[in-house]
This record gives sequence, structure tokens and C-alpha cells, in this order.
Amino acid sequence: MAGSLRDYMQSIVAETAKKTAEAITDDLKRAGPYWTGDFEKAWVVRPGFVNIAKEGVGRDISQGFPARKTPSYTKAAIPPVQPASSVELTIGNTSTYREVAMDLLPDLPRVFRDDGTPKNITADQDWYIKYRQAGGLTKSINRGIAEAAKDPKLVKYKGDVEVKVR
Repeated sequence: MAGSLRDYMQSIVAETAKKTAEAITDDLKRAGPYWTGDFEKAWVVRPGFVNIAKEGVGRDISQGFPARKTPSYTKAAIPPVQPASSVELTIGNTSTYREVAMDLLPDLPRVFRDDGTPKNITADQDWYIKYRQAGGLTKSINRGIAEAAKDPKLVKYKGDVEVKVR
């Protein structure tokens, strides 16, 4: 990579943002619930500081609940990130039932059977809040930064450095 030190630093910012978004979405997918894979696949990364809207319609379970599938995690698509001094990416879930799956509705019980036994719970209680507040998010960010630091095109700067003395 040849060019100015500024260009090099902006490339580092862009690559770090991409790798960190990948690490965060990978960890959210694995920490969250997995039944059919629909919720896992609904994690998205969008450029900018934007609202992530719900997409699709809820599942019709009038004919019964779908069978549980063996987890098969997918990679979130990371949008192209141009080198810049600052990069904003928004990570969110587009599922129509995301608030329930992320335990964000405190008045909604996690128990669905009349006899009080748990049904269809595949993630720890309050998994999303714990991920954000108990160090999971920090670990994901640190892993993303570490991955970016290993990128061969960013490891060694080759270019011109201009120093101005006043």
C-alpha cells in the first residue's frame, strides 16, 4: 500500500470497522436464540447511524411450531467501507419478533406452557443485555481490532511521510 500516512490511517479505520462489525455480528448470532435460523439470519450491518427496520411478516404457527434445526451460522454481509477518518456502521436485527428474542420486553414471560415449563428457549435469560453490559460486546470489539491488526495490507506502511517543522 503506497500513499500518504493519512490514506494509510484511513484504511486502518475502515478495515477495523469491518472486522469489528464481523466479530460483533458473529457473537450476537451465537449468543442469541436459534430455532429455525430465521432470527440468526436477520442480523444485519448497515452503513451510517441508521434505524434498522423490521422486515417480513411474523410466522404463522396456527398449524404448529416449526421443528428445531441444528444451528448453522451464517456470516453477516458487511457493506463496503471506504477509507475515512471516521466510519459509522449500525448493527441490528430485522426480525419481526426481535424484542421477544432479545429479551427486551420485561413484562413478557419466557415461559409459554400452562404448566410453567420453558418452551422453545434456546438462549440464556437476558442474553442480549448481558452481552452488551457484561463484557461480551467489549470482547467482540477487541477481537475485531486484533483481526484488523493482522491484515497483511495494514501491517506494514509503505509510503511517504511528510514532516513539517515550524
